[in-house]
Amino acid sequence: MNDPSASSTPQVPPAQTAGDGWEDCAPGQLAALGGRLRARSARRRWAVQGVGLAACVLLAAGVWGVSTLSAEEPPAARINCRECRKHFEAYEAFLTSKFWEADAKFEKGLARSMDAHLTRCNRCRNRFSDRFPGVLPTTVAMALPLVLYAQRRRRR
Repeated sequence: MNDPSASSTPQVPPAQTAGDGWEDCAPGQLAALGGRLRARSARRRWAVQGVGLAACVLLAAGVWGVSTLSAEEPPAARINCRECRKHFEAYEAFLTSKFWEADAKFEKGLARSMDAHLTRCNRCRNRFSDRFPGVLPTTVAMALPLVLYAQRRRRR
């Protein structure tokens, strides 16, 4: 009972030592495994951070794009019938992309003013359509029912 070797060595049951698949590790093997696990963990962190950064960049680009596209343009300047008729040829060249036939560059603001006037004014719209059949932009044609509806509602 007082055997010194028996007290310092733990007793392991025979079922755990024979055939359990566990062996002693070679020197440095656990350190190498720890290094590989740390490296894998670092790669995963970088991947997650990269995906997060990419998502933030895409979100920022989307917000910028939507804000740019949805930025309202200033309202079109109101022009009278005489001014509208004066710009018929240039407007037709603008709509049909015949810029070389127009005397001067047709500005976008003037185009919006022409669109707005032709949408409101039946007389100018009919004159333009008679003079340049099939050229009237679809934007004016599509907006016309809405404008007529709004005009009827204002009269009530």
